[in-house]
Amino acid sequence: MKLADEAVHVTGAFHMAGYAHVIGTLWSVDDEIAAEVARDIYGGLTSHASSAPDAAPAALALHRAVRKAGTSIRACPPSGPRTCTSARSPIRAG
Repeated sequence: MKLADEAVHVTGAFHMAGYAHVIGTLWSVDDEIAAEVARDIYGGLTSHASSAPDAAPAALALHRAVRKAGTSIRACPPSGPRTCTSARSPIRAG
């Protein structure tokens, strides 16, 4: 694969490597917020706890998870940048 003379972020690299659907962010995200968003996304991709994820509603699941995380981020105290790091602007490839 010939690449343009530009930087490739991790999400784009996974997509170029063949993964059909990739979700990432261009900013640092607090571990707890990232875990919460991941749980909510996978919850949105599975209709039952035992079913395999369905990628069709991935964009909607991502949207809902980030909106939910944004609500909790806005509610947290301004005690420093690491405490309530943003989950804003995730990118979805695929």
